[in-house]
Amino acid sequence: MELSTRVRARLYAVTAVACVVWLVQSTMQSNADGSLWHWTTIVFSLSLLIVIGYTAYRAVSDWNHDDVADRPDRQVGQAPDQDGNDTAPAHQPGIRP
Repeated sequence: MELSTRVRARLYAVTAVACVVWLVQSTMQSNADGSLWHWTTIVFSLSLLIVIGYTAYRAVSDWNHDDVADRPDRQVGQAPDQDGNDTAPAHQPGIRP
């Protein structure tokens, strides 16, 4: 199953938000039990920060990506109209359905 770029961007965004919530919850719990500056907590927090940064970057870059490859009925360089709908005809001249 091939996901469109917009769907992939949404999945990256949800992953980034979930990791932010996980980081905040973990940091608050570590602060409460006094293990905030323990090396394992620091490594875990840095790992989550890397995942958050990567998934947030991919979410933004995929969200701003043009879906020409995902939409075969749209020609390269053709922009959608103001409502976000494609302006390409359903049948392209010279191509038999």
